[in-house]
This record gives sequence, structure tokens and C-alpha cells, in this order.
Amino acid sequence: MIVETTIHSFSLWHHFAHKPGFDAIAFAELARSMGFQGISLSLNNANYRHLGGREPERMDHLRTYLTTHGMSLEVDTSDTAPSHMSEMLNVARRMGATSLRTYTRHNGAVPEMMQKTANNLAEVMQEAADLDVIIVLENHEDFTGPELVEIVERVNHPNLKILYDYGNSQMVLEDPIAALDAVLPHVYSVHFKDHVMIRAED
Repeated sequence: MIVETTIHSFSLWHHFAHKPGFDAIAFAELARSMGFQGISLSLNNANYRHLGGREPERMDHLRTYLTTHGMSLEVDTSDTAPSHMSEMLNVARRMGATSLRTYTRHNGAVPEMMQKTANNLAEVMQEAADLDVIIVLENHEDFTGPELVEIVERVNHPNLKILYDYGNSQMVLEDPIAALDAVLPHVYSVHFKDHVMIRAED
């Protein structure tokens, strides 16, 4: 098993927003200087957020830098709509990302959200396999660990995995260890971050 430590671009969102000249390449350089083996890059808006634009040249430039320095890439988005996922899978492939992380944008009763999410993902799994990209579903303040596992097992495809975030499990008042016990067989990656619950009653 190869274990890599990467840093997520959202950790430096103030740099991207306010530091002149700080772009995806500067982020990758900083990550490399700090000893990280790769980066996770948020593409989570219409302008591909921390990539800074949708131009293919931006994607190719970052891919070349990461490949040259032996660094890995995960990209992330939100929404599981098949048309959106198809677009992002092709972006991930072009950028050389091995995984595309996402979470649901469905609302309503949890059972309905689970089924809609599973249906969406099932539609794009063959494309993910053809492009050699792992889709990583995050427990992002919507589903408990067992619920996330049920979605993944409904889809039942080797290119669908889980990202475990112990902070997000607390957002649904789930014990992080209980969440981990449930998702562990399907975990592809983990988010480590500072997180504290101040008022559980909220």
C-alpha cells in the first residue's frame, strides 16, 4: 500500500484570494517545499476555483509541473449530476488526477437523497473506469458512515470509493470512530484537519 500525504488547496484559500501571483503552480511549489507528495485542488465552481480558469493550457501546465516532480493530484467538485460528473471526469483525466472527489447536492429526506446520489453515480461509473479515475464520495455533512456505505454498495463498482472526514461526521452528530468503523472497507483517502464541536445541541 502506498500512503501519500497531500495538502488541499482550500487550506490556503486566503492565498488564492488575496496574494498576488499565487496560483495553482505556486501552490504546488509550496506543497513540494513543505514535503507533501501531492496536492488536492478544488475545482468547485464554474471557473474551476483554485485552478483559476477553465483553459486547457492551465490544466496542462499544472500536469506538467506535477509529473516533472513526481507529485500526485486529486481534484474535487460538488454535485453528482451525471452531466457534471462526466465533465469533471474528463478534466481530471486531462490534468493527470487519479481521483475525483465529490459529494451530493441533493436535498430532502435522507433515503431519497441516498437513492438519487446512487443513481447519479451509477450512470458515470463506466466512464470513470474508461478514464482510469477513481470517484471518491465524501461524508460531507449529509450522510452518516453507514448511509455512505449503503450508497457505495448500491452502486457496486470498484472505481467508487469513500473519503473519510472525521470533522464532517461530527456535523451529523455521529461519533467519528463509529463513522470510521462503517466506512473503513471502502476508504480511499482521509481528511485530517483541526476540528472541535462547541455546541452539540446545534
